[in-house]
Amino acid sequence: RIRPSYTTAYSAAAIINRNLGKFDEAMAVLRSGLDKNPDNLLLLTDLAVTLIQSKKPTEAAELLEVVVDRDENNPEYQNYLGRAYMESGAITQAEERFKRALVLDPDMVEAFNNLGYLNLILYVQRKEAKFYEAAVANFDKALAHNPRLESALKGKAAAAEAKAKAGR
Repeated sequence: RIRPSYTTAYSAAAIINRNLGKFDEAMAVLRSGLDKNPDNLLLLTDLAVTLIQSKKPTEAAELLEVVVDRDENNPEYQNYLGRAYMESGAITQAEERFKRALVLDPDMVEAFNNLGYLNLILYVQRKEAKFYEAAVANFDKALAHNPRLESALKGKAAAAEAKAKAGR
C-alpha cells in the first residue's frame, strides 16, 4: 500500500500463498502487482510458475514466451518455459528450452532434473532404451550437484520401476 511498485513484496506474498497451496490467492497478489508494474519480469515469471503449479501450463507458457523474448539469456526463464511446455505435452519445445538453459548455465540442477523427467516420459510412452538411459544420466547429473535432491531421487527410482515393468 505504501510502495505499490515494490515488486519484492508481491513476489514474497505470492510465494507464501503458493507454498500454502493457495494458488488463487497467489495469482491474485501477482496480478495486482502486475497492474502496478506491468513489465516486471519477476512478477510475470512468478505468475507463470504459479500457473504451472496450479495445472495451467498452457497459460504459463504464453506468459513465459513473453518473458523469454524480453530476456533470452536467463537460464531460469528458459527452464521454466521448458517446464510449462513439458507439462502441456509439447515435448520437443520443452527439450529445446532445457538444453538452452544448460547452454546458459551448464551446472543448472533444475534443468538436468527436468530433462530427466522429460526422458522418463518418453521412455514410458515409447519403451525405447535410449530414453531410459538419458533419463538416468540426467538424474545422475542433477544428483552430482545435489545428492539430496528429492525429485531427482524419486525420478531415478521411477525410471528403474518403469524399466522393471517394461521387462515383464
